Amino acid sequence: EHGEEISVSGMGSRFYINNPGDAETPAVMEITPFIGKTSITIKGLVRDRYTQEEKPITVKRISQRKKIVLDGEKGLFTEDGINKMGDIDIWGLPILLPGTNLIEMDQADQEMKLRFKPRYI
Repeated sequence: EHGEEISVSGMGSRFYINNPGDAETPAVMEITPFIGKTSITIKGLVRDRYTQEEKPITVKRISQRKKIVLDGEKGLFTEDGINKMGDIDIWGLPILLPGTNLIEMDQADQEMKLRFKPRYI
């Protein structure tokens, strides 16, 4: 079972996201940078399946004002609708754990939107 979609957005480098579900939930993260960048690192969305150790996501070659989508539901990674997988270092699909999740980015000059449907067992 899953609940209604929840959407959280903001600007900055740290976001606390509450997942009211009681199971891991796929997440869709959208990032729109205000300036072009060499890379951005995101923490808090990918974990080792067995140890639950947090693994960073690194997105390289970022263009100004082009939306990057990391879709944990469909397994797609795009920039303005074009496949971006070759520019992303990622160890799993983006998920949220039950409860409060801290999402951190190493830079603050972008807009972030996160969508998910809480899962219940």
